[in-house]
Amino acid sequence: MLKMVGWVVALVLVLVAVSLSTSKAASFTNNGYSILLKGTVERGDADKLESMVVATGIRTVRLDSPGGDATEGFRLGYRIKKLNLTAVIPDDAFCMSSCAIAFLGAPSKVQGGLLGFHVAYSPANKLTENEGLKYGQRLGAINAVYYFNMGYTIQLQYLTTILTDKETFLMIDTADLALFKRGDGSFTRFMKLPKNWAANRIADPLRLTLLKGGY
Repeated sequence: MLKMVGWVVALVLVLVAVSLSTSKAASFTNNGYSILLKGTVERGDADKLESMVVATGIRTVRLDSPGGDATEGFRLGYRIKKLNLTAVIPDDAFCMSSCAIAFLGAPSKVQGGLLGFHVAYSPANKLTENEGLKYGQRLGAINAVYYFNMGYTIQLQYLTTILTDKETFLMIDTADLALFKRGDGSFTRFMKLPKNWAANRIADPLRLTLLKGGY
């Protein structure tokens, strides 16, 4: 276990801005048994999801998204937890970036497809250095509180912060997520991971393409 919690938390707080994607905006459909969220996460999606849950009574949401707006990913996760939904990543789908953040909120999780985390980023940062630092601290604090409320230790976010960038993902599964559960109540607990655990789970653009079935 690492003892220098102060600098660990400080690293978490230097996240920058919001992840964006050029993919199609998310759509919400249902087949009577589950709700499908497919496409890029955008502001307002958490409200759309709740409206469909209330209207249909469905308690399962399938996720197929490359990510999108980082803060909406948090909102989706909180809403999924509030509504006590089961989140499913279908076998032929992927849930990346802010979608992966939302997936953490589900009390019950089923994963068939790919699950990938990466650090939030801004594709066009027009902030001054001080403004950027302030925004990064704000988003980092939101991020840390979110992981705490979802029952995970800060180690998962720390690894995401130091190992990934806008094109590189930490690809994990629900068994991996169990390693970071805050079961003993210690948010700052760092456990020793198996040898090569991180190296085996980092996906750069080429490896990610192969994982998605490209080439």
